Amino acid sequence: MPRPSRVDPAFKVKVGAKIARAREAVGLKQAALAMRIGVETGTVGGWEIGHSMPSIQDLAAVAEVTGRSLDYFVCKETLPGLSEYQRDIIALTELMDEDAQETLLKVGQQLADVSQRRREATR
Repeated sequence: MPRPSRVDPAFKVKVGAKIARAREAVGLKQAALAMRIGVETGTVGGWEIGHSMPSIQDLAAVAEVTGRSLDYFVCKETLPGLSEYQRDIIALTELMDEDAQETLLKVGQQLADVSQRRREATR
């Protein structure tokens, strides 16, 4: 008889929702993700609705297929105070290649510099 899970049910639901969002972001159906990582379609469905949790190996495979980090799936609110929209923007940057991420960081730094100069000019 399997041991009862010690994982908080709310955490399972959050991880499952993140799996679903990551899968959808790369345009995969549950069956396609399941085939790519070597599990049954129903297994992916169970994760996504919080009925079960993937093993760390399966979650690593999901992360690889979807271009996300393991942290994306399992870290609790690492950036408190941000809206879901802002967290989604941050998550989308994980889908970018390194060159695109670097470009985005440069643009962000330029915007911050302009903002700082404007604040100093109004003092």
